Amino acid sequence: MKRLKKIVSIVLAVAIVFSGAALDATKVQASSARWKKACKAYNTWLAKNVSKFNGNGDATIKNYENYKKTSGFLLIDLDKNNVPELVVSHPVSCRSTDFYVYTYKSGKVVQVKDTNGKKGKSAAIWISTQANGNHVAYRCTRNHLHISSGGGWWEDEKIYIVKKGKLYLYARGQYDTMMDTESYIVNGKKSTANKYQQFYNKCGMEEYLLMNTKSNRRKYLK
Repeated sequence: MKRLKKIVSIVLAVAIVFSGAALDATKVQASSARWKKACKAYNTWLAKNVSKFNGNGDATIKNYENYKKTSGFLLIDLDKNNVPELVVSHPVSCRSTDFYVYTYKSGKVVQVKDTNGKKGKSAAIWISTQANGNHVAYRCTRNHLHISSGGGWWEDEKIYIVKKGKLYLYARGQYDTMMDTESYIVNGKKSTANKYQQFYNKCGMEEYLLMNTKSNRRKYLK
């Protein structure tokens, strides 16, 4: 009898393991299907909104295209629900860029609210740098959006996720050696330089913003 109970318990344990594996496989398949649908929708949206702005390196030339016109894009699962968000860049001038975030919801591409709960043109993450500065956007290995700008004596690194349906400034590191100022945020709260650095060190760069071209859309949106 003891032996029979042991065999039964082993069979049940194996059944539970395989049942769990089956559920996991179903989740993976479902998320993969949603991922592909999102990518297909993003591809169509981006193809209709290609920016033609060319400032020729002149910061005084402004872009008057609709804010949806996009020069670059990046896929990031910012809310970790197995469906990627679409991060896009809208050139304002050769030294300024507006970044927007979209998501796939109910079969449509919809804009994610900014940190203040707003949508539309004013919901941009605006980055501007001087002649000696530059700015980049990239996805880290932890699925965060990093938007970094700097110019020799100063640097500003903003790190975003999506929380409760809107953008959330999860972390930020700023310093200005000329003004002798610095400030840090981790998990939305004021932090120390050490804690920020510990957090930042875990965010290895994975992929930079991609140009909104047909070849890149075909390669990455699948």
